[in-house]
Amino acid sequence: MEPEVTINTIHSALSAIEPVGLTTVKRRAARERWYGRESFGAGRGGRTVMYTTSLLPADVQAALNVAFLSEVTDDNLPALPQGKQGAVCHDQEKRAMAKTELAAAYVRRLESAGYGRKKKEKQLFIDNYNLGDVGLMPHIYAVIGSVDLNGKTIHGWVSKLKKHGWDPMCLVDRRGYHCKGKRSVTREQMRVILSIVQSPYNVPGKPVMEIINQAIMIMDKRGINTLSATTYRRWLTDDWIPYHYDQWIWWREGEKGLNDKVLYNLIRDYDKIEPGDVLVADGHVLNFEIINPLSGKPKRMMLVLFQDMKSSYPLGWEIMPTENTQAISSALRRAILRLGKIPKIVYIDNGRAFKGKYFTDTDFELEFKGLYHRLSIRLVVAWAYHGQSKPVERFFKEFAELERWAPSYIGTSIDNKPAHMNRGEVLRRKLHDKITGGAVPTIEEAHRSIAIWFDKYCDTPQGPNSHLAGQTPSQVMVPGPGVDPVELRCLMMESKSRLVRQNGVNLFGTNSWYYAPELYGRRHTVICKYDLQDQDSVLVYDEKTGEFICEAFKVAKVHPMASLMGNEADKAEYERQIALKNSGRKYTVASAREIVETQVLPETRKRITAAGFSLTGESITRQVGTRPAVEKEKKPAPMTQAEIDQIQAQVDAIEFDTGCPDEAVCDRYEPVVEDEASQIFGQLKHMPEPDRFEKLIEMEIRGILIPAAEQSWMAYFEKTSDYARLQDYFEEHRTKMVLLYGSESTKTGT
Repeated sequence: MEPEVTINTIHSALSAIEPVGLTTVKRRAARERWYGRESFGAGRGGRTVMYTTSLLPADVQAALNVAFLSEVTDDNLPALPQGKQGAVCHDQEKRAMAKTELAAAYVRRLESAGYGRKKKEKQLFIDNYNLGDVGLMPHIYAVIGSVDLNGKTIHGWVSKLKKHGWDPMCLVDRRGYHCKGKRSVTREQMRVILSIVQSPYNVPGKPVMEIINQAIMIMDKRGINTLSATTYRRWLTDDWIPYHYDQWIWWREGEKGLNDKVLYNLIRDYDKIEPGDVLVADGHVLNFEIINPLSGKPKRMMLVLFQDMKSSYPLGWEIMPTENTQAISSALRRAILRLGKIPKIVYIDNGRAFKGKYFTDTDFELEFKGLYHRLSIRLVVAWAYHGQSKPVERFFKEFAELERWAPSYIGTSIDNKPAHMNRGEVLRRKLHDKITGGAVPTIEEAHRSIAIWFDKYCDTPQGPNSHLAGQTPSQVMVPGPGVDPVELRCLMMESKSRLVRQNGVNLFGTNSWYYAPELYGRRHTVICKYDLQDQDSVLVYDEKTGEFICEAFKVAKVHPMASLMGNEADKAEYERQIALKNSGRKYTVASAREIVETQVLPETRKRITAAGFSLTGESITRQVGTRPAVEKEKKPAPMTQAEIDQIQAQVDAIEFDTGCPDEAVCDRYEPVVEDEASQIFGQLKHMPEPDRFEKLIEMEIRGILIPAAEQSWMAYFEKTSDYARLQDYFEEHRTKMVLLYGSESTKTGT
């Protein structure tokens, strides 16, 4: 670019780009007031206006640059002698072009100077150029910097350009270029260094110089000539690692390092999903201690969180000592209730608890499928050791703000733990104890603090790098219409297969039994469904047919000496379980008696008759003389009249108004008072029907007034199949009660 040019030169440069008249250029120069100075010299009129190129408009300067370069690279110039061969880098070429432009401007300035003014113009040009950003050519100064004040540097460039026909490439600085990118490290030395780099001994955090020192030791033992450690370090860090970064990371940090630092990461488009479509779940070990309610000691608890992927809104969470099924289920239930609808997809961590059978099982029918199948939720499992795929991981980094505020904060690792936890920090430890008093929050306090921080986070605009871009999670989150809590509880019940045993079914250990009368007499496998949040009862289903059997309740433990040392509740529980035990025995005996009468005896008699014997009364006579006679069947002798009279006399001897020779017997048969009878009638409704009917028979014989409702129920029960099966037993029981309480009913006037 020329420092000063005439209007004709400007016209020629502009015409080369687009046809334009000289008058038009002159009018534009006058209108835009281009800066120029009058120069007096030879020629017609002796007066010429010289325009400073650096002050001309940008388009005019660009046109002049094009014209100048086309001039100095004309085909008529002699060819450039071939010097050092090889391509040059962009920076070298850029500096050479800048030098050429500065040299050309310098030559033009000297040629335009008048007689006797070249020395002055030369010094003025260099001084103006060396002003830098405010100088004559700031864009050139930014590339090559200042030049020699005496002009020797520019003179050398001009001489070289004239010699090579003004080819800018002759000014390329090739000093040491033939050795660029080359090292004196031999291939044998490289193999020794790489044998350490590409081995399990290249562990994370190992200094590069340690690798080089080990390589030098190996070279010395093998008799290989060695260079300086600095040379090897430069070769490894500048020549090998930048071009083999994937191998360096893989050998040093493994698959996770390769995944985190080298492999390509997918960029999600969150505009293609709606709030509540996808929930992201993960567990996070809290960086502050909480009082463990089980042990009463401080412990780092596990926070299980379900977050909406679209809005980054934290929906449901739970704090537990470990990441288990119960914590995940509780967090998911809270997330669904707060979301107001069931999500389409749950994006879970690769952890063992998240992929448990309770969530993912598909072996049973629909009623017993895993939780996600029952809720019609599609499950997506994140890649193992791939933190980039779980957005909730980035959320936990922001959550560290709350963790640092906790009085029991212990840091995220050994390197960044608080100063008062280090050895020897006596003053800092005393200061910490004075501020916090050694307080450790409880689970309730931790829940409250986390809820407050979550609310604050939901109302905070996200940064420009977030997919929300200035919006708050609350603004993006759109809750659903709502979910029925009862229906959700039924869907989220866990299912387990168990064998029915003597005490029912066992789910959670030796002391966790569930029992119901419907399980008596069974010994087969059943399916137990229960709520993880409410484990007082379980629903029992037949494993083969899927038929509902009963709702079994948790069996309470009884006091070892309830009758002597227990309270009223202990005695009541003891009596209830004893009655439950006796009812089972009565049911089995009554059923056996019915089977004997209806099946065993007839079938046995048929087999005896078929064998050739005849049954006459209680004796069996042989019809064919080839078989020995069968002995007479032994039956218990019937009660004689004398024995009945003796028992009746003993009962009649019990007189409650005149005294009794045996006080214990008198207490045993003491009449039931009205309040006690009311209490008994209240308990009858909770007893099994056979036991209830048996008790009413006893009360009827004892002369206690039976309410109309109970009398109606007795009439109903006498028409059922249970009564028909146990009719003989009830008649026998009625006879016994008459013998025991007959005198009592006579006294009461019944």
